[in-house]
Amino acid sequence: MIRCDHAERSRVPVADTVVMTEGKRILFAIPWGERTILGTTDTDYTGSLEEVRVSSEDTEYLFDVVEKFFPGARLTPQDVISAWAGLRPLIANANGKPSDISRSHQIRNPEPGWWDVAGGKLTTYRLMAEETVDQIVSRLKRSSLLKQPVAPCRTASAPLLPVEQTEGLSGILPPECSRRLVEHFCANEWALHLDDVMVRRSGWHHYRRDAKQVAARVADWLAELLGWTEETKAAELHRYERATGIESRREANPERRAAIAGRS
Repeated sequence: MIRCDHAERSRVPVADTVVMTEGKRILFAIPWGERTILGTTDTDYTGSLEEVRVSSEDTEYLFDVVEKFFPGARLTPQDVISAWAGLRPLIANANGKPSDISRSHQIRNPEPGWWDVAGGKLTTYRLMAEETVDQIVSRLKRSSLLKQPVAPCRTASAPLLPVEQTEGLSGILPPECSRRLVEHFCANEWALHLDDVMVRRSGWHHYRRDAKQVAARVADWLAELLGWTEETKAAELHRYERATGIESRREANPERRAAIAGRS
């Protein structure tokens, strides 16, 4: 299980990525607009796949490491803006604990016409796809099943969409919240739920101090665009709050709030 943390830039001011060490572990402080991303932790997980959350133990561990490298930061749970965590698939190894297993991916061709791709992580999925295509093309060439020349695969580096189609919609920092963007997410990116927009399409949940208020505004727009009843809108707000844990998070002083997040 992987988790990262974000903190308000004023609390952990970094202009560039800072590497922090704790024993054999390497952690990072990465500037992200008005935030600083802190992480990661990597711990074994045996709970429900539907309830993957950042634990208080991991949060305290990260805060302790940050305090060693940024004396005086004194981050506390009240400084948290948002939190996320994810599960990473690992290649089974009967001779080692999950924490000992390699984090690299594996591409296998166990029998003709069948390929297995396992392991890896979200941030390397396009590299995994390119390596898979390259191996398949190489095997087809060796077996003389592929006669014509094939250009090198560019999956790992080619833009998914032309720049003119993503300008103002996608970037390192979340775009400003607007009805136009919500309409785009519904019409072109298949958003069906409030958490689809807030977490996965826009990133507003992880970046905005007022995420709960933004979610209420977005829910009104989605209700009009997708034909939700008042009951459906209320259910979507509850679904979003439950999925993100925002319903149980204590409100903190906006000037002292940090953001915690995690990655898969």
